[in-house]
Amino acid sequence: MSKKIIALMLVLLMALPVLVACGGDQKSEETSNVGSETVGGEYAEVDNYVKTLASQYDYDGATFSIIGTGTTIYPADKEVTGNLENDALYARVVDIEENFGVELTFRESLGPDAGYENTGAETTDVVKTDQMSGLKSYDLIEGNLGTAGAPLLNAGCLQPVNDYDMLDFSRSWWLNGLEEKFSVGGKLFFLTGKINPSHYSDAACILFNKDVAETFQLPDMYEMVTDGTWTIDKMNEVASVIPANGDVKRYMVNGEAGLYCFFGAGFTLSEKDDDDVPVVPSTLSQAKTDYIDKLNSIFGDESVKFDKQDPDHADYFYDREVFTNGEVLFWIDETWRANDMRTFEVEFGILPIPKKDAEQENYISLSSDRAVYFAKDLKDPEMTGVITEAMAALSEKHLEPAYYHKALQGRSTYDSDSRVVLDILYNSKVVDLELSYEWGKIGETIGKACVGYNDSYTSSYASSTGLAKVKIKQLMSKIAQD
Repeated sequence: MSKKIIALMLVLLMALPVLVACGGDQKSEETSNVGSETVGGEYAEVDNYVKTLASQYDYDGATFSIIGTGTTIYPADKEVTGNLENDALYARVVDIEENFGVELTFRESLGPDAGYENTGAETTDVVKTDQMSGLKSYDLIEGNLGTAGAPLLNAGCLQPVNDYDMLDFSRSWWLNGLEEKFSVGGKLFFLTGKINPSHYSDAACILFNKDVAETFQLPDMYEMVTDGTWTIDKMNEVASVIPANGDVKRYMVNGEAGLYCFFGAGFTLSEKDDDDVPVVPSTLSQAKTDYIDKLNSIFGDESVKFDKQDPDHADYFYDREVFTNGEVLFWIDETWRANDMRTFEVEFGILPIPKKDAEQENYISLSSDRAVYFAKDLKDPEMTGVITEAMAALSEKHLEPAYYHKALQGRSTYDSDSRVVLDILYNSKVVDLELSYEWGKIGETIGKACVGYNDSYTSSYASSTGLAKVKIKQLMSKIAQD
């Protein structure tokens, strides 16, 4: 092991206990030992795997360039800073560079005025221009599933990733069933899993305000989670203690929250046929419409903080202060909100998205993972495959302990029950085929219908599926030509 890596590890080990204790005036339970058995463990399997790869491939000072829609896969500072997340990313960079003889660089694809909704278009424009010029500047592309990957694929900027023998999809650092579930016509166009920092904190969940729960003398919801009775009906029963027209609201939601609850019941938006062709049902099943109507009845009245007139600008009220001020009991969002809320003066708990009923075997948490993609006409396809696999493997060693065990389970929780729930969520994540490729507005249509915004959702759904089928046909034709 090099002196540089040893020094880096010592700095990280010294910084971790301090970092866990930081994050606001309120004190959570002692968390310095949370996940210590994972953080302090020997990652022999990962190290041996990477060393074996490195013994076969050395790139003699070559530059490996990543383009992305945010500095989420690459450290903001390429040095040890004492910031837990930055230093974990940097540790991964050091391991990659020293093992494979490459220099990693990163380019942010967004312009200074670009918003989240433009991320895919911005990346696509940069990559497409680069490919047309023949520069081949980028070895790896990073971005959100759907908002970045779909535009890149539609613009013909991507190549399949499952043609690379060095990528081992059976390994724990890749999303389980990645190739089987997300290939299209036998070709897989994105990679997701532990390589992306968002993987550790993007699971759908419910945050609940402990002060509100105490004021209304609500029952122990963690016990319901443990015994498997945390269902949509039980959640609504608990919340209904709060008057629908009172100052305190039962729920704070947006359109995505409706989608989280839809998937939490075990429903999906699409599937594949025996020829690996995506299939989007033309009509919603009775079970789906019944459940959408049930969610609509829960989230479609005055008990909910949701701007039905302007759902695309829900941030006017859908924010941390509403939750912090005790104006709402349940906030349906993603686990990254726990990190986001840590410095605010409020204690909260974390719950799974409820089951459809007690007979449902597991809790299900929809994920909005980011992903990495391979551009067409790579300057060195072999290097891209090798470095990407090594980055994913080393993420299990560097990113998972820092982002998940220390940051999320450690400094961002107030009780041991929430940490147990986070493990449930982490192991129950699902990614959807249709949302990943964005063939239409199906997800948006269903999401808004679930929160009471779109009463004519059946006709909107039919229109969305019609568009989706056209896009699927175009994609399959493009794949056949390639």
